[in-house]
Amino acid sequence: TQIKKCTEYDQAALFSITKKAKKFTLSHEFSPPSDLENKPLLRQAQLVAQKFKEKILLDRKNSFVSKPQHGVFFRQMTENDANTKDSLAWLGKCHMSPQSESYICGMQELAIFTRWHEMHLLKKIDNDKCRVCKKEAETTFHILAGCDTLAKKEYLDRHNCVAKYLHHQICSAYNIHTAKKWHEHNPPEVIMNTNVELIWDMLLTTDRNVGANRPDIVIRDKRKNKVFIIDVSCPSDVNVEKKENEKLSKYSALRVELGKMWKSECVVIPIVVGGLGTVSTNLNKYLKMIPGGPSVIMCVKLTLLGSEKIMRSVLSRK
Repeated sequence: TQIKKCTEYDQAALFSITKKAKKFTLSHEFSPPSDLENKPLLRQAQLVAQKFKEKILLDRKNSFVSKPQHGVFFRQMTENDANTKDSLAWLGKCHMSPQSESYICGMQELAIFTRWHEMHLLKKIDNDKCRVCKKEAETTFHILAGCDTLAKKEYLDRHNCVAKYLHHQICSAYNIHTAKKWHEHNPPEVIMNTNVELIWDMLLTTDRNVGANRPDIVIRDKRKNKVFIIDVSCPSDVNVEKKENEKLSKYSALRVELGKMWKSECVVIPIVVGGLGTVSTNLNKYLKMIPGGPSVIMCVKLTLLGSEKIMRSVLSRK
């Protein structure tokens, strides 16, 4: 009786809790489990609350992804079958300054004030050409992976950070003396001992001309009789899977020649991370093949920090 009286009093009130609950329930389609009524009352409440929570999160995600501007990057990941979980894992597992994290999220949501943004959305200027190359429209994707002028220095620096990290992890795996931290590591062209031969960014001479003969890292494991050809790339996020296939094709002839020359099993390992952090479903598999077990999250973090540096540098120019 008391519960009924309380319910009647609440429904007559201006800010009724039961009315809010009914409105909330009607606004979210919900299909309860078929055996819900057979469970204890507390368990019923827990299951219903969990289902509603999942539905709310899904609605929020769909609402965000459907946004014409802010959802572009996330729609592209879905359309290109990217590994969304690994691409966004840096948000929860990386130590990064709040300034960098917010700036990177702004880049992913295309909310950075590029000239394209200022011309087409803010209507402030009448020229959207890139301030660096002055050829293409200055979009976020163009600045991070499409400008020929930036490719000569800025893109190369970002690429080398990821490659240096991989080289440091490999050295640690083979107990090769190196700096304690990867960013203090300065890879020599060749490291050679009884167990391994490690080659960094050097032209390789083979019996037959193969064209592409300068990968980022080559590991010749003498004990296991294996050779790993590792090449890094940070392309536009829509081209991640395409770039992986290009790397496999590009170094296929070198793989055959090194296998014959060293009488070893030889594999090509493409390490590709998009400028905004997109990775394919294959990256985890490729990284596990590399001695030292480099981290996907670390590769994504280094790429994103390199992209942030590029973006800040470009937008600081007049």
